[in-house]
Order: sequence, then structure tokens, then C-alpha cells
Amino acid sequence: VTALPGREANPAYSPDGRHLAFVYVKQDEATLRVVDTRTSNVTDATQTQNLGSINPDSSSPPQWSPESDGLLVSGAAAPNQQATFVPLSGTPQTVKRFPDGPVFLQWTQQHTILFVRHDRLWQAAFDHTGMLADAEPIGKDAALYASASRDGTLLFVSTGGLRLRSAKGEARSLGWPISFTPPVAEPMLIRNVRIIDGTGGPITPVRN
Repeated sequence: VTALPGREANPAYSPDGRHLAFVYVKQDEATLRVVDTRTSNVTDATQTQNLGSINPDSSSPPQWSPESDGLLVSGAAAPNQQATFVPLSGTPQTVKRFPDGPVFLQWTQQHTILFVRHDRLWQAAFDHTGMLADAEPIGKDAALYASASRDGTLLFVSTGGLRLRSAKGEARSLGWPISFTPPVAEPMLIRNVRIIDGTGGPITPVRN
């Protein structure tokens, strides 16, 4: 789709499928860019819509609103963390209420934000202005790498592998779909070695 000079990261399709947003980094400057999904072979930044500079150290990638009219941009993780709603047209607005240090943030079609904090899932009702209520924990399972489907089903990594949690709260373990055995190096013989054991003892004689 794009081949711009520099680095492109965090691609995200809008819920209506019309736009693709991504973070464009060039010469240590990060900007939020949007292209039409019908566009191809974008080789110049002038072919994108520039939504302004963003902090490359934000706690989560930009998230589309359920209406596809803009993106939620998180600030760097900190107490009283800031966030901004950046519309496709108009002036960016500071989010009034936002959680501290959310990671794997999702803005769902159910008009909530879902995020991980302290290795647990949390959610809160949310709109362009910010959280409409305090965030509440979702279950007691450990969680990382959370993502949300359009119907509100959550996929996350927990103890024992992947888990699904339906919008009704029903949980199902998927385990680890792919097994992996770490490679083990072949034995190596090191010759003519003296060992200093760090206890103040004498150096050993030469040995293999």
C-alpha cells in the first residue's frame, strides 16, 4: 500500500473499511497519517493525510473511533496520563478522563475502551471526550496482548495460552495453537582452559 522513505508502524483499518491509519517516522519525527484504502503505491508523504505529530513513546498505538471519524492517541505512560482525540477533520481535542498507563488499548464497537493494566483486563465506557465512568476489571485472569472483535469478543494471552472471552462473559481456553522447541546447540569442547572460580582459590591447571 505504502512505500514511504522512513519507517511505517502501527497500521489500523477504520471500522468502516474506508481508511488506513499508520504512524510514519522520518528523521526521529513521528506523525499520524491516513490514506484511503483504495489507494496503492503511496511513495510520497504528500499523498497521505497528515493528522499531526504524535509521541513515539505512547503507551498504545492509535485507535479508531467506532464511528471511523478520528483516532484516539495515547500519551506516554505516566501518572495523570494524557490522550487526544484527533478527528479526520477539525481540531484535536484533549480527552478529559483517561486511564494511567493502559497497554494493548482497544476502542471497541460497543463504545468502551478495553486495556491491560497490571497484567489484568480492564474496560470503561468511553466516547470522544473520555471515560464516562471509572474503569472496572474484567475477570480475574492474568492477561496480555488483548484484542477485541467487532462483536465484543476478547482474545488475550493468559496462563496456559490463548483465551477467548465473549461479550456475555463466557471464557474459553484455546491453549497454545503452535508448539515451539527452542534449538539446542551441539556440545562444544573448549581446550586448554584455566578456571578462576571467583572464591579466591587458586587458578586450576590447564585442562580441556
